[in-house]
Amino acid sequence: MLLEVTRKKLPAIFRNRRLSFSEELGKHLKGFEFDPGPWQRLRGDVWLSYVLTKTNWSWEELKRRVGKDRSRSYLVDQWRKGEVTPGPGSARKLEKEVPGSFELFSNPAWWLLRDYPVSAREVQKSIASYIPKNKGFDFYAYQFPELLSPTDKLQRKVPFHEDDSMMLYLRGDIHAFALILALVRKAEAERRDEMHMIHIADLYRSLPTLGRLPYIRPHFHLVRQMVDALRGRLLYTDLMVGVDWPLIAEQMVSDRFYHGYVRIPRDEMTPKNRIHCDPVTEGQIIPAERIPWPIEDTDDEVQDYE
Repeated sequence: MLLEVTRKKLPAIFRNRRLSFSEELGKHLKGFEFDPGPWQRLRGDVWLSYVLTKTNWSWEELKRRVGKDRSRSYLVDQWRKGEVTPGPGSARKLEKEVPGSFELFSNPAWWLLRDYPVSAREVQKSIASYIPKNKGFDFYAYQFPELLSPTDKLQRKVPFHEDDSMMLYLRGDIHAFALILALVRKAEAERRDEMHMIHIADLYRSLPTLGRLPYIRPHFHLVRQMVDALRGRLLYTDLMVGVDWPLIAEQMVSDRFYHGYVRIPRDEMTPKNRIHCDPVTEGQIIPAERIPWPIEDTDDEVQDYE
């Protein structure tokens, strides 16, 4: 019965292209009351953490500032309980009091984290604000806003090539994270397995620095789940990339960690610099040796094997 209803309602379901098929179907079947996707919850939770961290407001103070121009006085309580996710209107209203909050809310990283196929054209459109307008006369591939950018001059790196995800993860801010995500999703859409593996590996290398941000750390478990889901979208990358999550967790809280040295090879015999080891292990394809068939095993060989 559900299959027949779905077939008849397909044109109406796909009117809103911002939602996935499952979200649209749930919205239709539940009377337009659907559960927001994980990326929308993550966006709202990170935005709330950023506002409360930057201003030191209490929930009551936030409720007063948001509700003074709105008829729904319990909106903040609904955010806190997870019943409703914050919308662009609320984020835009608080931008004057909390600079950078709307830029964080509208960052393309949240949309790119959703576990749903996207086209290369949609990915390129989502990061249009990072592309220089006079690209032919600019040596850099991207332009970064001052808000939410790292204060350390050594960390404010700008790549010369669009596919340079290594330079992006060395930057280590939310803007670089969004651009690496864009490279991952673009490689997925274009079915470039090798580039997808390279960009996913650099995406994992950027997580320790991203997780050190005070407004990201409380919700890092959601980021981990979503990044793992993106890795599994291509079987080649899922098989060829291994991640040491305990090491990433250690790098997030260590005072000795500096993200610029994360590519130091791991040495189990001398774990002195373990905190700066690479948390990503990239696999290699080894050509198989041709074995003659049938194999004749002698008794001596069987005895040695046992």
